[in-house]
Amino acid sequence: MSMSNDESYRLAPLRDTLLTILNRTNNKWLCLPADVAWSLSSPCAILESEEVSPGHEDDEAAGVPAFAKQHGLMQVLPVSVVQDIVSNTLAQRPTASPELLLKALLYYFDHDAFLDLSSL
Repeated sequence: MSMSNDESYRLAPLRDTLLTILNRTNNKWLCLPADVAWSLSSPCAILESEEVSPGHEDDEAAGVPAFAKQHGLMQVLPVSVVQDIVSNTLAQRPTASPELLLKALLYYFDHDAFLDLSSL
């Protein structure tokens, strides 16, 4: 795959990515810094997974794109899931702030469930 004209192979603040995620191709992954707390200013990238060689499926780094490794990023969630998180949050609160979108993302990452905004 050619990387020319591919917006994926650059770092952007998580805030910008969350605000534009619904316009992204959904067959890629959201990659964020490993081993640090994520914030709206965290650098992130939307990347395609690399093909995993047979016998290496259980290797934690298998499929992680070289760009992610070079920038200390890990694959967090598929873009399709992040789109579902943002859509769910906006369905509950159409005027959701970037901070609320981040809270919903972190909640989903930690609990594998959507954040219920009825109690907030």
